[in-house]
Amino acid sequence: MTKRGKIPISNELATRPVEAKECSRLGDFEADSIWEKNQKNALLTLVDRKSRYLLYCKLDKLDCNQVEEALKVLLHGQPFYSVTPDHDREFRRHGNVTKALGVEFYFPSAHQPWQRGTNENTNGLLREYFPKGYDFSNVSGEFASCC
Repeated sequence: MTKRGKIPISNELATRPVEAKECSRLGDFEADSIWEKNQKNALLTLVDRKSRYLLYCKLDKLDCNQVEEALKVLLHGQPFYSVTPDHDREFRRHGNVTKALGVEFYFPSAHQPWQRGTNENTNGLLREYFPKGYDFSNVSGEFASCC
């Protein structure tokens, strides 16, 4: 396990299974967050690479504790094999999610968001509805999913 900054990197993106690379199965997710201007509230987004199915939840605070719990809740009951997040600090407890659920995390190269293109595109579409500066207090706090 290597560290980039303060985030332990368990698996490099290059070692991600072929099925995930080729988008040939359900359950390979890309993860990221969208936050308010003041970073008080945020949305955690997980997008399935094959189906483009979106799982999301509102976080009262963008921190690793809430992200860890949200990942566990969002992935529960879903087919899952891998999660590819970015290098943001809120994902530093991914090892706890791996222990709890058995899902592996694969990290792309730093500062290369195009390596998680499915999620970057989805978050761009969400930004049409939630532009920068949007007050997420108006978004339901329930864990939810949509497509």
